[in-house]
Amino acid sequence: MGIRLFECLSEIKGKLPHLQDLQLRIWGTRKSKLDFFEDAPRLVAVNYTGAVSLVPILGAVFALMSRCAPTTVFQLRRLDLSRQSDALDIAPTTASTASLILSIGVPSSPERASDILGEILDSLTLPALCYLRLRPTFDARPLHWPTPAFLAFLTRSACTTSLTFLELDAVISLDALVRCLSTLPALKTLFLADPRSTHSPNSHGRALPLPRASFLVPRLGCLRCTTRMRFEEAIFLAFVRSRAEVRRHDRTRPFEVEVSWFGGAQRGFGAGTRAALHGN
Repeated sequence: MGIRLFECLSEIKGKLPHLQDLQLRIWGTRKSKLDFFEDAPRLVAVNYTGAVSLVPILGAVFALMSRCAPTTVFQLRRLDLSRQSDALDIAPTTASTASLILSIGVPSSPERASDILGEILDSLTLPALCYLRLRPTFDARPLHWPTPAFLAFLTRSACTTSLTFLELDAVISLDALVRCLSTLPALKTLFLADPRSTHSPNSHGRALPLPRASFLVPRLGCLRCTTRMRFEEAIFLAFVRSRAEVRRHDRTRPFEVEVSWFGGAQRGFGAGTRAALHGN
């Protein structure tokens, strides 16, 4: 909706006791408030699609988190960063939100996109967070991962023992990935993906190393990875076996692993590795 139509909805403030699914798609450059959705006690899903430059609206979406039940899923989809040149001015928000999904449209400056994502994380404190997905939109440039902001967010939120699902589709170094995973002992499901447009034909032959440290993500039960690079198969197999053994010892569900290669990568595990994986 446009901003003018959006402002006409102010008359419904306090009259939404049965609203469960709120989807906002907003364009325009005028600033507006979102306070007429504050009294909607039955919300289970909030989706916002629009420009980050509409800071009052984005800030109001975050403020809405603090008024919703932990089971309310918040999705910020296709966040448009193209018009945002200044630092965000969003009031700090603390909420019991358990599920957050961020999908970002990366502008011509990936570094600026990383800064803005860092500013978004800096504004949030989510101590009950269990489910977190962070990725660029499908047609966007690669998203560079703001490791310091993410680690600060985890520390401030104290959600390292509650976060069980993490999806990262971003440019991130192995060292940064290890630093992030080492702070998430409760993680059970991990989705990793290489940004699609970061690969040259020469990158298809590079090895994708895996963390060797056995203390990383000790409760991991599901790993999904989408990539164009190859694995060192012996290291990958040892990683899977270590996790499978933990699952057997704890008598929990078998360890699940799925590796997909982008089209044209011409990658795959050898027959021996495939047989060993099925055996685990």
